[in-house]
Amino acid sequence: MYKVIIVDDEPMIREGLKALISWDEYGFEVVETASNGKEGYEKFKALQPELMIIDIRMPEMDGLYLIRKIREENQQTHFLILSGYADFQYAQKAIDLHADGYLLKPLDEEELIEYLQTIVEKIEKERMMLRAWEDERKKVRNEFVRVLLLGGHSYSDSKIEQLCKEFHLSYPSYQVALIAGIINDRGDQAPIVQLIEGSDRGLVIPYKEWAVVLLFEGLKSYQSEICFYEQVKEVVGDSKIYVAIGEAVYDIKQIAQSFQTAYRFIQKSFYFREGLLTSRSCSSTTAHLLRSSYSAREYSEKLFYALEIGDLYTCKTILQEIGHHMIHFDYDEQQIKNDFVKIMAKVLNKFDHTNPTVKPKLETYFSEITAIYSLRNLPDIQDYMAELCKKIIEIVCDGKSNSNMKRIIDFVDKHYNENLRLENLAELFHYNSAYLGKLFKNYTGEYFNTYLDKVRIHHAKRLLLEGYKVYEVAEQVGYANVDYFHKKFRKYTGMSPAQFRKSHASVSTW
Repeated sequence: MYKVIIVDDEPMIREGLKALISWDEYGFEVVETASNGKEGYEKFKALQPELMIIDIRMPEMDGLYLIRKIREENQQTHFLILSGYADFQYAQKAIDLHADGYLLKPLDEEELIEYLQTIVEKIEKERMMLRAWEDERKKVRNEFVRVLLLGGHSYSDSKIEQLCKEFHLSYPSYQVALIAGIINDRGDQAPIVQLIEGSDRGLVIPYKEWAVVLLFEGLKSYQSEICFYEQVKEVVGDSKIYVAIGEAVYDIKQIAQSFQTAYRFIQKSFYFREGLLTSRSCSSTTAHLLRSSYSAREYSEKLFYALEIGDLYTCKTILQEIGHHMIHFDYDEQQIKNDFVKIMAKVLNKFDHTNPTVKPKLETYFSEITAIYSLRNLPDIQDYMAELCKKIIEIVCDGKSNSNMKRIIDFVDKHYNENLRLENLAELFHYNSAYLGKLFKNYTGEYFNTYLDKVRIHHAKRLLLEGYKVYEVAEQVGYANVDYFHKKFRKYTGMSPAQFRKSHASVSTW
């Protein structure tokens, strides 16, 4: 409804005009009346009506002066003039003030309705033209800001200053935020625009798949950044979003710097399911990351061992550690996905070679790991990998529930030919190494190194009788140095490897 104020010093005229027609049928609502020009002016300022119906002759301020005064402030208001006189001079002055009509008292209902219908058409046309003008002006303004954000523009300082004044962009500070994610079900940015521009907090510039927000006056603390993120999160509902915030700058010519910082943070969004990405949040996330070199082969070995002993907790810990290294070394999305696929493929291949009995059951997982390429972020990949690990453990362990010491002994018996140390086992099975050494001695009656040596020598005897050369046997049972192997073999058998082979030459099987 368009608002109407009736200004006339005669109460009967005011009330009669209000009751003359059904105003709402023609798109209008009489929101106020006034008894003189001064009162009419005050009510105009308070209500900003689209139409004023004004008597010419009134005390304190006449109608023509009132129209002239309002015209100085507002060119969009429409006027109908009331008069009890068919005076050409008054009519001419009304025309000069661009009044929409001249109504003689007593009022003619049909004439009033005709004027109202004409005024509605004018208002709608004016508003359509105004919207088109504002849309065009907004496009020019947004393009100006977009060019400043991206940098490399050719604007002079004086031109930037001129455009900032024209578009009301002069503020003490600025800050750029990039919002990524599904903005709403329709995929548009309307909720963000309403939040930012509806409260005059800044501008929203669409750029690629993001909403680029230029905030007028920077967010002064990490708490205010969190608050901004929560406000954005609230208006977009259940959508998962990322909000990357650059640093505050104090000259609009520097907003490209803030944009580049936010852009750098948004590139890290794959590392998280959703959230706030700032210099504070990103640094706190990565401050604890490991600084050693990253090796996919090393992690595939660790993951294989954890799966073999059925330790899902360690599997999840390893997956988290892999992710931390990837973040620390700035892996991109494709590198992350490729490495996780390679790591799991290596694990499955190792099971093929070391545990042929489970090979048929694990074959389907080679195709399942490629689903990693369809996942949206690193935490989703880690969750998916953890679920795969859980399924693999169920197959490999076949529902068995052995004591920890039994699992440790089984592990040593399987991996005797590798570089096993008590410290490695302690880490893998979550023990203090000194404490594990005591437990091992109590359980087996042997110190760890003695037990490992005996297992190795046991297998060395078999290999010697199978015809392998001494240096080959040493290597296959886990001794890198042949002389050291000789020393250990003599210690536990009382003879050299050659003497052992000779003394057992008549034995056909082991």
